[in-house]
Amino acid sequence: MKILEKNGLRYVDEGQGEVIIFFHGWGVSPYACQDLINALAVNHRIIAPFFRSFINFKEDEKIIKDLVKEAREVIVIGHSAGGISAVSFSLYIQDKIKTLILIDSLG
Repeated sequence: MKILEKNGLRYVDEGQGEVIIFFHGWGVSPYACQDLINALAVNHRIIAPFFRSFINFKEDEKIIKDLVKEAREVIVIGHSAGGISAVSFSLYIQDKIKTLILIDSLG
């Protein structure tokens, strides 16, 4: 997986095409979801931030929004506690949201 960093936020950036933002659950990282990310990256660009904390999430939202500024539409996926971030981020960029998918989600 290709790991990049912007303003202190580490994230996976894989594939090309329609953008999917993937928020992982609490206690894991994008590494734990590598098979899913690899499968989705065949036809999509996957951006999967490494969750830092709920405290910094508003700051992280600005960074992630900048990462998808060129995308016309974005699919957002949240797994477990990542569902809270997925819903929050979807509201933050609601003009770009194509689909919100919550998997065994909190929130």
